[in-house]
Amino acid sequence: MLFSSYIFILIFLPIVLIGYYYLNKFGQEKPHAKWWLVLSSLFFYSFWYPPYLLIILSSVLVNFTLAKYIQSSDLIKNKKVLFYLGLAFNIGLLGYFKYRDFFLENLNFILSTDFHFAKLALPLGISFFTLQPVSYTHLTLPTKR
Repeated sequence: MLFSSYIFILIFLPIVLIGYYYLNKFGQEKPHAKWWLVLSSLFFYSFWYPPYLLIILSSVLVNFTLAKYIQSSDLIKNKKVLFYLGLAFNIGLLGYFKYRDFFLENLNFILSTDFHFAKLALPLGISFFTLQPVSYTHLTLPTKR
């Protein structure tokens, strides 16, 4: 579903807006309206290729959990280890989906091997949703003063 498609403009967007304003009760701060937007966004993301929803959900779950542990830890060393663990997870996720075929192609050329390409369709916005948590978890680290 594209932003300019009829299904988005005439069906999806009106349903999301009506649901949001209904759950929000026109100005009152309600968590149900926020959850409606989150679920609607996940539906929109998975509309093109539903299996990639698992990628974004696992990214959110791992990064949220790591950020909570970073915030609750008392030792700066533990905070840094958790941050680097999250960094490795995010860069690994990005590297696998975005650069796997590039590395295999070069490895095949250099070593005269025949590794097969994954031919994966690049998940929509993978650079954004893997680099944003890096920034978020970095902000949870204490600053030196």
